[in-house]
Amino acid sequence: MLAFWIFVLTILSLSSVAATGQTPGTVKWVYKGDGWFNSVPALGPDGTIYVVFNGRLHAINPDGSNKWVAAGGGCPPVINYDGTVYTGENTLNAFDPAGNIKWSIELGGKILGSPAIGPDSTLYVFSSNDRLTVITQNGITKWSAYSSIYHIADQPAIGKDGILYVTYQDGHVRALNPDGSVKWSFATKPWLLSSVAIASNTILVATNNSPSSSPTPDILLSINFNGVLQWDFQGGGFDATPVFDEDGTIYIGETESLSPADTICYLYAVNPDGSLKWKHPLISRSLGSSAIVGKDGTIYAGGDKLIAINPDGTREWTSSIATFSPPALADDGTLYVVSPDSCLYAIYTGSNGLAESPWPRKGGNNRNTGFVGDQVENSVSNEAINVAKKMQKVASFQNFPNPFNSTTTMYYDISKSSPVILSIYNTLGEKVITLFNGEKEYGRHSISWDGKDANGRCVVSGIYFCRLEVSGEVRVKKMVLIR
Repeated sequence: MLAFWIFVLTILSLSSVAATGQTPGTVKWVYKGDGWFNSVPALGPDGTIYVVFNGRLHAINPDGSNKWVAAGGGCPPVINYDGTVYTGENTLNAFDPAGNIKWSIELGGKILGSPAIGPDSTLYVFSSNDRLTVITQNGITKWSAYSSIYHIADQPAIGKDGILYVTYQDGHVRALNPDGSVKWSFATKPWLLSSVAIASNTILVATNNSPSSSPTPDILLSINFNGVLQWDFQGGGFDATPVFDEDGTIYIGETESLSPADTICYLYAVNPDGSLKWKHPLISRSLGSSAIVGKDGTIYAGGDKLIAINPDGTREWTSSIATFSPPALADDGTLYVVSPDSCLYAIYTGSNGLAESPWPRKGGNNRNTGFVGDQVENSVSNEAINVAKKMQKVASFQNFPNPFNSTTTMYYDISKSSPVILSIYNTLGEKVITLFNGEKEYGRHSISWDGKDANGRCVVSGIYFCRLEVSGEVRVKKMVLIR
């Protein structure tokens, strides 16, 4: 229980400048690359930051010092559980954490997006010669095939079930089985504008409403895992991959305004049912890239300036740093962005890592386009495997809406039948109410809180914490009640 209160106090202290000595949005350090950047930052398991500048892979320590530089970089790097880094252009190279090449495989065409890593650490690599190559983590080609369906338009996304979700220049979204066969195909509008993002019960993709050059509203599509449209949201000039928060809120921004008279673009917050939650004016006419979401719900969006936006749509802070690639967010709250001046900036945020996700991610990037396998052949210590298994007791934990006015619902997934305790606490550490104490079966569960204490009295507006304990594993969600 003491650990829980320490956690609560830590969350509260993060918002205090005095507690940290740093102001959110300030630059911690700057790393100068040796040419134009080719990739977004990716974070290794030991905190190393990997960025490709001018075709060379740079490994940078968390303090901003150079660790090593190696030739053979190209696509945005993807990092496996054992720290192996995969990148390349026409050849896929596997680097160990010391910068040595473990193996290389010639693909005969340029890598499209980045490799996707499956649950068993198998790599799926799409290349421009209409080829899909499937490779083991030891560098052995399992199979390779040519087909027009393998010429994807953007970054592949892969779920923990091994299904690949990809977008195509012919305006289709397809789900591919691990053997490369098509599970389903969904025809969208003429132009797809993003790669696929995987949410808890849907995949999300942005598409253009018209192939003409005239400004027309773009559309955010929600497609279920059977390839059926759930809803569409018409917004602005989308051209970035959507991201989402723990409560299911989806964030997507404009990369160009619809009217020449507009001087700014907007970041849209969309509810899980496809309705508009809010839209926030950006500082420039371009978002520049996908946003990213921290565990505290703060949204970080780039463009001509980098901004931080609170979950309610209000501005938290603004930085003068321009960035046009998706950022990466470390567990210590450091935000890493690459700017057009070929510099990597480390920025203090006061957050504590990425928002939790029921689906796999890679390298501190919230785009959900890769997987760090948990079945690694003789390369992960027993301790690391035990930690991974322990974390799997609770696959996801979120609540919606948040902030809320009267009632909010907690959703959680557990990996096996377990004893569950779910309680609400205030900022003084006092228990407000226990919502559930008993046994739950494997799968997804939900329970609502109506903003009342154990005696049926309405509690006051403010910050509350929902504490979920499953077989000794504890997760905590911060919630805001507004009456």
